[in-house]
Amino acid sequence: MNHLVKKEIKHISRQQGAMLIFFLIMLPILIATMGIALDVGKFFIVKSELQNSADACALAAAYELDGTSSQFTRAEAAGLNLAAKNNVYFQQGAVAGTAVQFSTTANGGYVAAGSAPANAGFVRCNVSQPNVPNWFIQLVGIGNQTIPATAVATNVPGQSTCSLPVGLCDAPPGTPPGTWLEGVQSAAGGETGFFRWIDFNPPAGGASELNELLSGANTCSISSTDPNLPIAGYGVVSSADRHYNTRFGIRAGGTPNNSVPDYSGYAYFPTNWPSKFNAYSDFVANRRPVNAAYQGVGGITISGNPTILSSAELAAQGSNRRVAVAPVINCATQTFQRWACVFLLHPMSTSGPPSTRMYLEYLGDANNAGPCKSFEFAGPANGTGPKVSALVQ
Repeated sequence: MNHLVKKEIKHISRQQGAMLIFFLIMLPILIATMGIALDVGKFFIVKSELQNSADACALAAAYELDGTSSQFTRAEAAGLNLAAKNNVYFQQGAVAGTAVQFSTTANGGYVAAGSAPANAGFVRCNVSQPNVPNWFIQLVGIGNQTIPATAVATNVPGQSTCSLPVGLCDAPPGTPPGTWLEGVQSAAGGETGFFRWIDFNPPAGGASELNELLSGANTCSISSTDPNLPIAGYGVVSSADRHYNTRFGIRAGGTPNNSVPDYSGYAYFPTNWPSKFNAYSDFVANRRPVNAAYQGVGGITISGNPTILSSAELAAQGSNRRVAVAPVINCATQTFQRWACVFLLHPMSTSGPPSTRMYLEYLGDANNAGPCKSFEFAGPANGTGPKVSALVQ
């Protein structure tokens, strides 16, 4: 019996020794496998962070492509700025390098901002992080890695359109951006002019809905591909002036106290802008940045014992309320043609020589990249709504 026990103990000891040798042999392999898993996981996280940076860069840059002479300079600056706001290494370190380039096609040759052709509509952001260190696999001779990420964006029609309830009467497609369009404000002006109030929801809409849209949100449920947009024309709506004027930071009796103004109420009339062309450039460069308040020029009278919001109030409460999408319609047949982008120049008047007329500045076709670009979801390629920046690669 003792002999058998001793034999069994010796056998177990040999097995334990073999297992120890096997474990010692496998230990480096296990460590290497664990190290590879950890390093690959880290690379995956850094890659995801870099992709976020590239996506943000491309979308921000594409948003600035509006056809103006400074578009590529602004697009590059916007892309680099947004790319830098996305960190790497578990959000603890800055992105090392970003390049913003432009092309006329998604897969075409991309060039820097200074060499981009005027019709370049695609932007590519290349983001990279060099010398990403390995924690473990450097033990097997694999050194630091450079991890890249790329994103391409362009501007496509949106799914829907948020429109001001003002219809432009067949503004010619060749009308230069910056042109002032003269419209009808009161019955004394008759049923002529380049634009008029409209109702997107006949017969259930009417003047009350129009006023709510002017002082509240625009109509945003309109399909950008609907060729039969239902429109009922209004040449005159007597109560529209007070609601329209809220966008200039002018609140009068009968209008909501929480109506949202633009960042600036500065107004343009033929008296202080006699060229009647391209006041928008002055507005974005000199008036909106300082929250300039309505200055009370133009020889008009504002109804309803109005309160004029100050620059501080406009800065605190303001939003983008004076640039809007508006439908171009056939005013004779009240049928939809396309979408345009307009700038609201001045408040509506109730008396004085300008009271029968008012002006909007035409900023171009909303289907082109420009001030009326929206943040809606991307729609079909044949859409006619304002452009939306979207990733294509």
